[in-house]
Amino acid sequence: MQAASQYPCKVNVINKGKKVNGKSSLSMLTLGIAAQDEVTLEIDGEQEEEAMKTLGDLLVQIHE
Repeated sequence: MQAASQYPCKVNVINKGKKVNGKSSLSMLTLGIAAQDEVTLEIDGEQEEEAMKTLGDLLVQIHE
């Protein structure tokens, strides 16, 4: 996710028990996220609140 790379914080995405680096496009593809899947964001570090809002909103838009 290119959007995640703009933030200095650590971003992980979890789907079906598998956790990957949310800043790696290749890692994100391995999750196989489908519409209606429940996805968890773990964000830690500088600008984490701003990143959570932006990335959370983006995931919702993509998978609606």
